[in-house]
Amino acid sequence: MEEIILVDYIRAVLAQAEAGNVAIETRARELEASGHRIISGMRTTPYDYDGKCGWEITDWRSGEVLAKGHSTVEDHGEAIDRLQREFSAVFYHEDPLEDEVDQRGGYLNHPETALPVSLAESLQTWVWEHEGDLRAWLA
Repeated sequence: MEEIILVDYIRAVLAQAEAGNVAIETRARELEASGHRIISGMRTTPYDYDGKCGWEITDWRSGEVLAKGHSTVEDHGEAIDRLQREFSAVFYHEDPLEDEVDQRGGYLNHPETALPVSLAESLQTWVWEHEGDLRAWLA
């Protein structure tokens, strides 16, 4: 019986993750239709003693590197401003996009289950981290 509960819960987490991905894609298309370009940005190296670090700005949809450097946070912001002028687009970072959709849709809450809450939350995180393997296993 417990095995069925666990497998059903895994399926519910995967279904919820898929619904969240669809909602993110829908919102991204809305933003793009209104002239936004969705970007992703990340630090690529730790901060140096002088407050500089490596960074990249990429196109969220294609993964194309739009800019990269090794400088301060302020320089990174200036690079985004330059890119917006160059592409004649308003950039929208992926983090608020995903946060907005997840909060509105409740996709980060664990599905209802008879499992203890602590186990459900831990299992949900584990499922997210191994989503591809689990989808293949359940296929």
